[in-house]
Amino acid sequence: MRADVKERTRSQDFDFWMGRWAVRNRRLVQRLAGSDEWDEFDSKVAARTLPGGLGNEDVFCTDYGGGFVGMSFRFYDPDTDQWSIYWADSRRPGLLDPPVIGSFDGDTGVFEGDD
Repeated sequence: MRADVKERTRSQDFDFWMGRWAVRNRRLVQRLAGSDEWDEFDSKVAARTLPGGLGNEDVFCTDYGGGFVGMSFRFYDPDTDQWSIYWADSRRPGLLDPPVIGSFDGDTGVFEGDD
């Protein structure tokens, strides 16, 4: 490695996502049912790092499905070298989804959960 290039650490895996974005989303109409029909919709996202290198969060706003606001929280664990990603949204107040857990291999991230 060149001396003038700082090695990127895993805790910076989501640095590409920080900032404000206009996002085009795609979701399967029927999940886990062999469906290949997609809904597409727009959203706005604002992402920022959390203090102390703990991870990052984003706020997701859309008019899709009557409109809702969501948040994702990503926490990096240096002991396991993995991320835990949690989701909550205004369609289900007071509930936090179980995390998906995983990491990146190059530019590809694999995150899995029980569902």
